Amino acid sequence: MSKSCPFEPLIVARRARRDGAMAEVVRRRERVAQCEAARDAVRTRLDELVHERKACGERLCALVTEGASPLEPGRLHERRSLLAIRIGETTAELNAAERALEAARNELSDAVAEFFRAEAKLDALDKQKQQWLRDRDARRESIDEAMVEDLVVHRVANGR
Repeated sequence: MSKSCPFEPLIVARRARRDGAMAEVVRRRERVAQCEAARDAVRTRLDELVHERKACGERLCALVTEGASPLEPGRLHERRSLLAIRIGETTAELNAAERALEAARNELSDAVAEFFRAEAKLDALDKQKQQWLRDRDARRESIDEAMVEDLVVHRVANGR
């Protein structure tokens, strides 16, 4: 009675599914990290632009109060206008990066949930296998006991 466990092929398949789900979680985590890095880079550029625009405003005020030539304040005003445009563009880029990050986090969450489902299915199947093995061992023990009992009855009946 050396019958192999009927659950083995399914266990192999479910283990492969769980391992694939874990690999997907790892890929999604890397994607989230990339999106976070991209967002942080955009945020840093935006902070630099805002700081530069503020510094231009301060220089503009200083030039106006000092009575500088009319060309300098005009140039600084144009520079501030250009920086304002770049700030607007960079803010839009930051918003897009935030949306991409949110999407990546949602995909990671879905991948983690799928991994836990695959893990739960594998655990449930493992429990079924353990129960099957216990039942098989109990049947073997029962058969062995019956054989011993038959042998004893046979020996007693035959007078040995």
